[in-house]
Amino acid sequence: MDKDESIRLFKALGDTTRFSIIEILLKGPHTVGDLVARLNRSQPAVSIALAKLSQANSVVKSRQGTTIVYSIAEQVRHLLRGVGK
Repeated sequence: MDKDESIRLFKALGDTTRFSIIEILLKGPHTVGDLVARLNRSQPAVSIALAKLSQANSVVKSRQGTTIVYSIAEQVRHLLRGVGK
């Protein structure tokens, strides 16, 4: 992850909902419905936050049947592992 990508990630984390999504995804993959329930936010709010995280290359989505599952991008997991140490 280069400097510009790292800056985009940290800017994306500047929102409470997006930061909370990353915290949840660090523990494992989740659907939008899972995130809505855990965050107590509306589905549109969570979807918008996921779109911004996706634009920052912070999350990866995969399809399991008709369901889309979100997980944290591996380079983001690696970068955040070193933060705060």
